[in-house]
Order: sequence, then C-alpha cells, then structure tokens
Amino acid sequence: MAEAAETKQSAYFVSPADEKHQQILRETFPSCSHIDCPEQRSVTFEQLQTVLSFALANCHTWQDLERPRGHLLSSETLNSYHLIDWVIKPAATPWSCSLAELLAEEPQDPSTFVICAWRQQLQEVRDCLSQQPEPFWMAACALRESDIEAEKSVELRERSCCKAMKIARSVVLTLDEEASALKRTWCLWEVSLGAFELRKPLELAACTTAGASVLTSGLTAYEEKLENKTQGLGYRMKAQRERNFPVDRLASALSLAVQTSGCTDEHERRHLLNTMAGKKDLEEAPKMHASSYGKVNDKLRSLFAQIAWYQTVESPSIINRHQLADVLAADVRTDSLVMDFSGCQKMDDANLEVLATGIPRQLVKLELRFWMCAQLESKGLEALAKSLPAGLKTLVLDFRYCGVGQAGFDAVASSLPAGLTYLSLSFGYVSGIKSLGSLERGLGRLESLRSLTLDFSGLDGLGDGDVGCIADVLKCGKLRNLFLNFKACRFLCDAAVETLAPKLPKTLTQLELDFAENDITAAGVDALGASLPLLTELVVLHASFQDCPGINEASAARFAQRLPSHLQGAKLNVMGTMVPFNIQKICRRLQTMRAWMPQPGRIRRLGSKDKAIAGQQGNNQKEKKAGLQLRSVEMLLHRGLVQPLVVQVTPGSPAGSPKVKPSQKPPSGSPGSLDRHGRSYSEPWIRPMNPVLPKIAKPLKDPSMTSLISGSHPESMFSRPRTIYRGCSEPLWTL
Repeated sequence: MAEAAETKQSAYFVSPADEKHQQILRETFPSCSHIDCPEQRSVTFEQLQTVLSFALANCHTWQDLERPRGHLLSSETLNSYHLIDWVIKPAATPWSCSLAELLAEEPQDPSTFVICAWRQQLQEVRDCLSQQPEPFWMAACALRESDIEAEKSVELRERSCCKAMKIARSVVLTLDEEASALKRTWCLWEVSLGAFELRKPLELAACTTAGASVLTSGLTAYEEKLENKTQGLGYRMKAQRERNFPVDRLASALSLAVQTSGCTDEHERRHLLNTMAGKKDLEEAPKMHASSYGKVNDKLRSLFAQIAWYQTVESPSIINRHQLADVLAADVRTDSLVMDFSGCQKMDDANLEVLATGIPRQLVKLELRFWMCAQLESKGLEALAKSLPAGLKTLVLDFRYCGVGQAGFDAVASSLPAGLTYLSLSFGYVSGIKSLGSLERGLGRLESLRSLTLDFSGLDGLGDGDVGCIADVLKCGKLRNLFLNFKACRFLCDAAVETLAPKLPKTLTQLELDFAENDITAAGVDALGASLPLLTELVVLHASFQDCPGINEASAARFAQRLPSHLQGAKLNVMGTMVPFNIQKICRRLQTMRAWMPQPGRIRRLGSKDKAIAGQQGNNQKEKKAGLQLRSVEMLLHRGLVQPLVVQVTPGSPAGSPKVKPSQKPPSGSPGSLDRHGRSYSEPWIRPMNPVLPKIAKPLKDPSMTSLISGSHPESMFSRPRTIYRGCSEPLWTL
C-alpha cells in the first residue's frame, strides 16, 4: 500500500515550477520570436494543434491549482486557465513573450477573431477551430503576462483585442453545451463590438458527436465562389455544413442579460458593463435592473435570433419561432434587417407569416432572400406585403424559383413604400406570374427611386406589353442605376426592346439589360444602340443578347459605333448568335470595341453582308475568284508562311486610299509580338482587326497542308475546318 501511494504521489507534478516540468517545456519550446504588435500575434490551426496536443498528452500529470492538492486534470477538464498555468506562463516567462511568439516565426495578421469562454474545454475549442484555414487571434495566445496588466489602465477600444478585431475579416464565437460564452461579460462585449460597431460577420462554432459545425449568417468565401460559378451549389454546401449545428444551444441567447453576466475581474466587469450601457463614468457601480442595458440586450438577442432562424425552420428545435419573432420585433432601435433563407426547403407560407410579424416597424433597410424555397406561395407574400415598414429606403426581395402566384406578386407590387430609393425585386422562374401591370402602378408612386433592379427571367407568361408597362414608368423617373433581366422569357421580340430603349431615363449612369434567349433580332440591337447617344450621363453599360439567333455581325458593328464617348465601361454579350467568334470577343470590352470602331464614319471590314463595306469595295468583290479564301493568318505568321503588310492611313488622305508597306516582325516576347496563342482566352486581344494584309511569301511544302488544300485531308469536308496549334483550335480556311 505504501509503495502504491508513493507511485501515485510521484505520478504528477506538484507545481508548474517543478524542475522536471520546466525541462520538458524547454525541450518542447526551445526558442521564440519577437513580435512587437500584439494584434499581429495570431496563430494557425497547425500551430495551436502543436500546443494542445502537448497539453492533452501531459495534462494527466498536472493538478488543478484551483482545487485541493491531488485533483488531477484530464483531457475532458483541461481549459484555457489550466493551459495558462501549466504551459503559457512557465514556458513564456523566461523569454518574456507570448505563446504566439513561441509558435510563430514572424508576425501574422489575423483573418478571424476567436471569442470563447476560458473555462470551455480546450479539446472542444480545438475541434471548433479545425475548419479555420487562415491565422486567427486568441487572447490567451497573443497577450504576454505584462500586456494583461498594462492594458487594464487602457481604454477598452484602444486595447489589443480591438485592434486585432479591426484587422480580422470575421468573428467566431465558440459554444459549448452550456453556451458558457453567452454568460461571460468579456465575450458579450466582444460580440457587440464586432457585430454592431465594426460590422464584422459573426460565425457560431459548436462541436457535437457528429463533429464540428459552423453556423454563418451568409456564405463563406469558398461557398460564394462556388455559387458564382454554379448557381445553387454554394447554398447547398452551406446547408450541408450547418445541418448538424446544435441550434438548441442558442435558446438561452434569446433571454440573455449582460448585467447578469460574469467576469473574473470585478474591476474589468464594471468597465465593460458601463461601456455597453453608454455611460461616461466607467467606475460607477452597475445596476442590475437599469434600463440602460435594454438597448444592448435587445440588439444581442435579435442578432442571435436572426442567426438561429434558418436552422429553427429547417430542423426540429426547442426554440419557438413565435419567440424568435417577438425578440426580433423588440429591437426597436435597429434600422436594418438582412436575412437569407435561400435553399430552405421547409420555409412555407406559415413560417413566412411568422417572420412578417417580427419585422420591426422602424426599419430603413430590409433584405429578405428566399431563393429556391419551393413551398412558398402567395399567402405568405400577402402577409409580408402588409408588414412592410412605411419608412423603408432600401428594399431587396428575392423569390426566384418559388411557388409564388400572381396574387402574391400583385400584393407586394401594390404595397411598395413611397419613400424607396433602392428597390430590387427578383421573381425569376416563377411560373405563376403572368402580368406586370400591378408593378407599373406600384413603381409610379416611387418618386425618390434612384436604383432599380428587376429580375423576371424565365417568365413564360410575359409579353412585349409587360416590358412596355415598365418603360412607361421609367421615362418619368430620375433613375441613376437600372438593371432589367428578361432572360428566357420566350415570347419577347424586337418590339420589347424598341419600346423600352427610347424611354430609358436620361439620368442613368449605369445600365444593365439582359434579353438573352429571346426572339430578338438585329432590329432590337439597333433600337438600343440608337438610344445610347441620348443617355448623356451613362458611365457603364452591359447588354446581353446571348443565344438570340437573329443578331448578325453588322448589327454588332453599328452598336459598337454608336457607343457614347463618355462611357467608361461597356460589354455586349452576343454569344450564341450569328456574330463570328472573334467579333464576340471584341464586344466583351469597351476598349476593344473602340479599337474596332474608332470613329462613327469609319467601319472596318466585317463581311460581305455589311452595306457600308459593300459600297466601298464593290469593285474588289467582283474581281475575287472562287476557291480557297484565307480567313485567319495568325498561325501562318508564326510559321513564316505569310508576310504581314501594315495599312497606314495618312491624315488628310481620302478614305479608301491607304498606303501599304511591309512591316518588320517584332521580336518574340515584345509587346508588339503576334504570339497570341500562348495567351488565355480571358485576356482581350486588343490589336486592331484589319491592320495586316496577307501575302503568300513562299510555297506550302508541308505535306499535311497540301493534303488539306487538295481535298484528301479529312478536315476538307467541313466548311470551316480547324487545326491545332499550341493546344488551341484555330480557324484556317473557308472553301
């Protein structure tokens, strides 16, 4: 028995100052760096994992210093306080540094600011942060022991934690099963600072038996990238990431009170509470039932209600949705509400009606997105229309791919607040909408409207008359930004563009029109181009006529020729039309379109169908012989088969009489080099379209080229055979 007791006694260290324990720390952390700015002492997950793995492997030899002697620690009880006592202080004190300086070799700006209760299990904190790919800032790792004492005399907003949060892009709050962080004064103040003052996105991280899960108010950077590439993919990734989040842990957040929260240092607690209450005297004793805490309590409760709402609808929860609505409505001091339910499969009319009851009446900005909520119908929209605050200045509603009917759309269109300055309505691919007449009446009352976005893509029931309704309202407005999307409406034709174009407001600075996949021809493009000179304040233009088969090369040329000189950016999307591919690439940028059409009275060679070209070169067309005609000389220039002849027009010389002289081939790699094939297709080809005239410099000796011309080559059966040069497909001949 005596031997067993002696073995147990020697199985743990009595104090962090034990020489053997100190020796282990010196071997584990043999050196340190020196980082002056505490806000740059962030760590990566791999660096933190190094420390936590050491602590979890050795904590069974450490005792809890806050309890009587002999109470040993374990991986289930190890927290930040224990890590400070047994690792950070004894390892960093000889160096007078922080834990981050023991791990990092150079300063690291934080990408994420981590908020956690220091009594939360470190094993759980580690799992919650396992999905953080970039450096993050934690107070326990970043602050030296001298910093902690020195900052007690510094104003709260001037401390290192505030500086680090300003640098970080987002804030992560880790929650254990008891949601301990929501009961700590420091944690609540940091949440309010990041979410309300610095406007940082707040993420909630929790760990369950299914693993770590992160709940965000929007898409992550990776998910947003996927969403931009493939519509819907980002939101599906978000739903999969959040499906295991224990939303019930936020139940206590709906009734939290900062004045009842706890803090280890009472002096710090007094300063934190008085700061959140907006008091000037930070030394004043906080009052438990003071109304001055009501503002911050309402804002924090509303914040957590907004974050929890999606998961409360999507999965079973003990949280009552009517309680969420009451908490949301109780925040009478907020002026903005942004909520995203995109992809929520269980969002229906009943849930939308509950949400409508919680919309604060004093809002100035309201953004609600319900993309791909297939169970939503007209009844929910009618309830939402009745709850729209009268003082709104900004309204964004997204109901794309929902089951909304005409009645729901008419209710929203007829209830638009009169003071709106920014309006965005997205009802794309909602088959129940057959008419836009109610929107004409609703927009007619918006005299202060300056930015308008309307997305009615995929509405088969719309016709040219519906576009005319919108045009009649626009001509009387003072819009600055206009975005209209009528993609794939099927029954729209040239009359829609011809009606809209002359009625565009003259005050526009930014214009984006999408008539892709409609029955639009060259007449529609000409109508839009004819109206552009009248838009004297236009700065940015984007027009899309993709997959409109009736658009030809000549109409694209006339459009580019009519672009106003005051434009700073322009794009004409004519992919999938009769316009040749090289002209399509030119139309992607204003710079290339201006190089193609530099002057209104001068049209470069586009094709035999262009009347302007035909008039100037009629004689040359008659002398052309039937047979092989060269269409592209880029590859032959590289192979030395063609000698370039540069056209130079002398100022004052009559049009059509250029002077032609041979040009010297620029050195390879120079800015003037014709090595186009090594570039990606995303890089614009800005060389003028017709400065090079082909001339055969030497006979073709390549057997493969001879077989191509003679007709024995397999590619000769096509009207535009192609060959491969440096991995790129290049058109060569037209027979």
